[in-house]
Amino acid sequence: MSAIFAAVRRCRPRLLAGWLLSCGLLLLLVAPLAQAATRQVGIDIPVQWYADDSGQMTLDRFAALPADQLATTRQIPSFGYSRKTWWLRSELPGTWFAGEPRWLQLGPTFVDHLTIYYRPLGSDGPWTQRIFGDRDGARGSDLHYRERVLILPRRQPPPAMSWSFACRAPAP
Repeated sequence: MSAIFAAVRRCRPRLLAGWLLSCGLLLLLVAPLAQAATRQVGIDIPVQWYADDSGQMTLDRFAALPADQLATTRQIPSFGYSRKTWWLRSELPGTWFAGEPRWLQLGPTFVDHLTIYYRPLGSDGPWTQRIFGDRDGARGSDLHYRERVLILPRRQPPPAMSWSFACRAPAP
């Protein structure tokens, strides 16, 4: 460490000031790139939800429900303790990703059972299913992190593909 201070003392003040200014400008340019924009489903885009009293609804039946049979919220849904099965659906615009990784952080961490279904928006293809939750044997997180993280695959074309997704949280 003393070698660094000795080198700094021998430098010309103008050269040192120029070097420090260059480093500062470089950090200002790089810092915004290091942090991806964070958006929250429910706040930044609306979520439609349905309470299934019987717990028997299938994904296909839920996906076919017209919008007027669903409640819509612009908040993060919180249903408390319930004996109902909750279904949620929303869309993730491809423009949000803009070439960045497509990561979805799922929370809270104390959800007993949570199944996520997703597919490209407008597709009639099969849904991809992922299981998360404290009481499910599968630990479906794509990252080793305290909360579950789902990384949506990159598909070409188009690079800015939008995604349709549904969530099912059954009663405990």
